[in-house]
Amino acid sequence: MDEEQMWKGFFLKLHELKMNPPTEHEYQLQDGDGGFFEKFGSLLRQKSQLNENILRTPLSSLKEDIQIEENELIIEKPNHADPIDTFVEEILPPWAPTNDIGDTVFDSGTVMNVEDLYEEILFEIYNNIGCENNEGRIESLVGFAQDAFKIPNSTHLEISEVAVRKEPPNVRLNIEIIKAENLLSKDSNGLSDPFVTLYLESRNSHRYNSSVKPATLNPIWEEHFSFKIQLNYSAILYLLYDSKLNEICEPIVKDVCNNIKRLDVPDDQFEYLPKIDNLNMGTTLFELYLVLKRYVQLGKSLCTDELKMSGFYQWFETGVTHWLDISIIKALNRIQKAIDLDQLKAVDETVKYSSSAVDTLSIFYQIKIFWQQLDWPEVEGCYTFIAKIVNDLCRCCIFYAQRMSQRVEKLTKLGDNNKIFILSEEWCLAINNMDYIRQSLPSFIKELGIDNVIQKLGEYRTNLEADRCSSTINAVIENALDTERNQIVELIEIVSHKMAPPMKLYLAEGAEVLHKDSNSMDQLMMYLESSLDTLYNTLNEVNFGRILESIWSELSIILYDLIQSNLDKRRPPAYFKNLKDTLQTMIYCFKMGNVATDVNILSTIQKRLDAYALETADLIHQYYIERLEYQKNQPLSPFGQLTIRAEFTDSSLLLTILNARNLLPMDSNGFVDSFTKACFMPTSRFNGISPVKTTVHHKSCFPLYDQEFCINLNEQQRTAEDSLILFSVKDKDLFGMSSQYIGECYASFTDLMESEGKQIIMNLSRPEYTDSETLRALEFRQGDKQAKDFIKKLKNKSYS
Repeated sequence: MDEEQMWKGFFLKLHELKMNPPTEHEYQLQDGDGGFFEKFGSLLRQKSQLNENILRTPLSSLKEDIQIEENELIIEKPNHADPIDTFVEEILPPWAPTNDIGDTVFDSGTVMNVEDLYEEILFEIYNNIGCENNEGRIESLVGFAQDAFKIPNSTHLEISEVAVRKEPPNVRLNIEIIKAENLLSKDSNGLSDPFVTLYLESRNSHRYNSSVKPATLNPIWEEHFSFKIQLNYSAILYLLYDSKLNEICEPIVKDVCNNIKRLDVPDDQFEYLPKIDNLNMGTTLFELYLVLKRYVQLGKSLCTDELKMSGFYQWFETGVTHWLDISIIKALNRIQKAIDLDQLKAVDETVKYSSSAVDTLSIFYQIKIFWQQLDWPEVEGCYTFIAKIVNDLCRCCIFYAQRMSQRVEKLTKLGDNNKIFILSEEWCLAINNMDYIRQSLPSFIKELGIDNVIQKLGEYRTNLEADRCSSTINAVIENALDTERNQIVELIEIVSHKMAPPMKLYLAEGAEVLHKDSNSMDQLMMYLESSLDTLYNTLNEVNFGRILESIWSELSIILYDLIQSNLDKRRPPAYFKNLKDTLQTMIYCFKMGNVATDVNILSTIQKRLDAYALETADLIHQYYIERLEYQKNQPLSPFGQLTIRAEFTDSSLLLTILNARNLLPMDSNGFVDSFTKACFMPTSRFNGISPVKTTVHHKSCFPLYDQEFCINLNEQQRTAEDSLILFSVKDKDLFGMSSQYIGECYASFTDLMESEGKQIIMNLSRPEYTDSETLRALEFRQGDKQAKDFIKKLKNKSYS
């Protein structure tokens, strides 16, 4: 790329910056630290790319060519001082006058004819002294020159032929052999007959000998030799410059880096942020680093010898560490400022996060650009730096989550009565912001090239060492992700906790029996619909599911407290029925969109409400249904078994009590005088139907009853699914005055119909006084005689 094209590229980039200046928000954000991250990130990279245009050669080409059309170039003079003006002052050469930059840069006046100049260039290429004989390289240089001069092919062929016909320069190496002194003796007379052999290492087959000087150890020749040579002057000059640059740069860079003061970096608690007023660092040091890096890369392509500058990066190690310390401090301060400037409004209609999340990730992006430009060549140092960058990025994410949570907690809005929490979009966007940064962190760290660094570390050290380092990095990342997740969950819990008081108020009012005409249910639905609509439209799907789960958890606590407090007040079942209906309405209200609402967390509460909403008779019947389920899951019974058979007709039930097996002996003789009694449940449904009872079978643990009973039933009694029969097996005492309880079993009408005409064997059991919701609900009905009598009877059976 010639100078003219290079400066055109520079002004085009400058024009792009002018056409897309930083916004007012970006100015405010960068004002606190003077655009620290942009200087070392995108601006430094842009400046480095422009410098590479100047140094571009066939040996060191750019990764991408910039095509510039002259008619696209627009040059504007700056109206006021800004970062771009400063950028211009740093880049422009000192000879460029500021009043008319365009005329100076694009002045095409020359003192030679273009074709004559082109001919001289081709002659230099064809006869390049010191260049290796490489046809491919010569062709690429010729092609590059033709493109640079924009010479047509026909003209190029004519000028090229002239340049080739010119007599090439005759380069020779002249050597004079003068004398030798104090040679070793090789002959028996103590003398030697010495001569000298000369040859070029690159052409060792062509050798030349001096004359022989007989019988002497101090010969004098004074003879001249001349060699036709090709020297690699580029490599020789490069090695010379390499030595001089190393001598000049090393002490200066080391002195600068060694005088850098250590910074006080805040700990993970972030209790304070250091002031950044006097905390600054120029880009000059790293501009020098980038220039030296390009210099070494070019030298390696020219020279086979080791360059003294190869280890230049070690001089900058302290400087890089200092920059990373400054970057974490400035990053934390800028994140805080980004949160302060954030209006907590979505940046546009297509996303659900606000400006501070974008600003925070922009900081990460600039750090990534700096790291990519740094391109630290030594693998162990590279791992050390990238590990610190990863740790600092993770700390920034945690800091953002904590400070954003604090910011949004100050935005709590109350309703007209100063009691009802009004959920706003700001809360939802704060949650989305934290989650957006959390989700972006792993992929962003991967873009830093951590996997490649770990792989190189394994090649340099061992795979075990690389695995250990990888585990350390992953542990830091996972810790940050977990901390951010916990912060998000904590903020979600705060939202649901603030919604709890109005939900509790409306639930309590809606469950009051005496307030049937109250509009509390409508108020509850309006509050929930408004809050859920805000959540659904603002939160992303994941966070919406999280907050629903949190609200259900909070709601379960509210319902538990309501149930407990009203049980103590001996509320009637109607109260709990209203509360149950209110809960069902709320569950319906929470079914929004495609998000699966998980109400399993309320299953225990619903069971309690189901129990407390039942009347006493229904509650007792529910207990028997629970006992039936227990019986079906009972593998063995110590009390014995009972066998029956049943058939339904259009108007009756034919029940046959067949036998009992392995009854528990109740008498001292090891036998039992048993009989079986069958009662129909619930008693309210079978009012007027008396229990049936078998005859007593004496002294037998395997009684054969074989008695059939016909029980007349109406259609409603026959078809009710939850109807069941309670079979009680007892032992008749000697005098027939009382009976001892052996055990009981249950059979539902549904089971009888499914096994109609077949024998049904049932395990006997004794009711256990367990801590079930049904029994707990019966116990709380202390003023209910039916409940008290049932509990008393149940306890007697349990302890018999």
